[in-house]
Amino acid sequence: MNPSVKGNFITRDHPYVYLGGSLVALLGLSLMAGTVHPYSFLADNVPAFLCKLVFWAFLALSCAALVLKVVKGKDFCNSIMYRPSVRRFVRWASYLVVLACLLALLDLGLLQLIFTVQTCLAAEKNPQGFESSMI
Repeated sequence: MNPSVKGNFITRDHPYVYLGGSLVALLGLSLMAGTVHPYSFLADNVPAFLCKLVFWAFLALSCAALVLKVVKGKDFCNSIMYRPSVRRFVRWASYLVVLACLLALLDLGLLQLIFTVQTCLAAEKNPQGFESSMI
């Protein structure tokens, strides 16, 4: 495989943007469904709403493209979803989905771990739960 083609995989407009973006959006939604801790900046406020909106909007766009692909079949190349401007928009939307997922990972991953560690260090007895007792 040509190295220049491999290096441009993220910046190219290709059909895998829908699949990859949908997987990242589903991961982000599953992270957002987790328990909320006191350090959370995504606890039922405007940033959390915007992240969920980005995830659901991209999933809706991907579903629309899938339905259009099933309906049009081989004529999908002549549809609106195959236009260069729409493909470029979807690629940029997938970057936004990845950014929102990274925010959810930071909030519900790293900050959750920091909260758990601080809670365990302040406990006088061995805490309940597998992770808490390990820390």
